[in-house]
Amino acid sequence: MFARVTKTIRNNVIVGLILVTPIVVTAFIASWLFTLTTSLVLGFVPKGVKASYPVTLSPWIALLIMIAVLFLIGLLARNILGKKLYQLGDMILGRIPVLNRIYIGVRQISETLVDQSQNLFKDVILVEYPRKGIYSMGFVTGQVPPDNVSGLAEPDNQKKFHAVFIPTSPNPTSGLVVFVSREDMHPLPMSVQDAMKLIVSGGAVFPGTTSLDGRPTLLDKLEEWMARQSKSDARQTRAGDKTALPEKP
Repeated sequence: MFARVTKTIRNNVIVGLILVTPIVVTAFIASWLFTLTTSLVLGFVPKGVKASYPVTLSPWIALLIMIAVLFLIGLLARNILGKKLYQLGDMILGRIPVLNRIYIGVRQISETLVDQSQNLFKDVILVEYPRKGIYSMGFVTGQVPPDNVSGLAEPDNQKKFHAVFIPTSPNPTSGLVVFVSREDMHPLPMSVQDAMKLIVSGGAVFPGTTSLDGRPTLLDKLEEWMARQSKSDARQTRAGDKTALPEKP
C-alpha cells in the first residue's frame, strides 16, 4: 500500500514538473528580456526624474519610453532624411572590422523575418535532385534572366530557366538555389502553405491528412506515460507477490 502511494506521488510530481518547465522557462526568458531592456533605457534617464517616481513604476516607465523611441525611429526612417541617415549608418557599420560581421548577420536575420511575411514563393514543384530517380521539393522564386544562363542553352534554343529554392527539413529557412528549365520541373497540386507544413513536419503531414494541431499534446503523452508506468508497476507487484509466496510442502 505504501509503495503504491509513493509511486502515485512520484508520477504526479514528474507530470507536474514536465508541464510547468516550459512555462517557467518562457516566463524566465521574458522576465530577463524585460529587465535587460528597461535597465538599458533607465541608464539614460536622469536621476532626478527616476527619483520622482516609485521604484516599482520605473521599469514600466522605461518600457513606455522605449516604445516611444522606437515609434519615432520608425516614423523618421520612413521619410527621405531618415532613409539617408539609415543608409549612412548601414554603410559605416558594414565597414567596421569584426563588428560588421555581427551587424550584417543580425541584419540578415531581420531581413529573413520580413521576407517570410511576403509570398516570395510562386509554385511548388519537384526537381530530380540530388541524383536521377530521387526528387526534391522546391519553390519557384522567379525566372532567371537569359544573360545569366546564356551558356546553358544552344544559341537557337529558347529554353527558359527558373530559380528554384530547395529548403531543408525541418528548418525551411536554409537550403540551396538551383537553376532548372521548365521542362525539368514537375508541378505539385498543393499550396505553398501545405508544402511548408510537409517540410516542417519532416514529411509526416500531407495535404488532406491530420494537421499538427490534431496531434497528441504534451499532457496526452504524459497520461500515456503514466498508464504505461501503472501497468509496469502492476506487473512488478504481481511478480513480487509470487516470489513472496511460501513453497508448498
